[in-house]
Amino acid sequence: MSTGKLAEIKAKLAQGTAALTPGEVAWLVKRVEELESKNEWLRKELSYAEHQGEVGF
Repeated sequence: MSTGKLAEIKAKLAQGTAALTPGEVAWLVKRVEELESKNEWLRKELSYAEHQGEVGF
């Protein structure tokens, strides 16, 4: 569903921001926040994997 919704929002953005409804903006902001959260988690996991077993002084 998010791919279809995103494609719809992208098409409206191409026409200008006035074409977006407040609900679409809210959905887009929520989705970006979710992706940022996942990105931060992945960054921490990769950092841990790269430095596993190291002790900082």
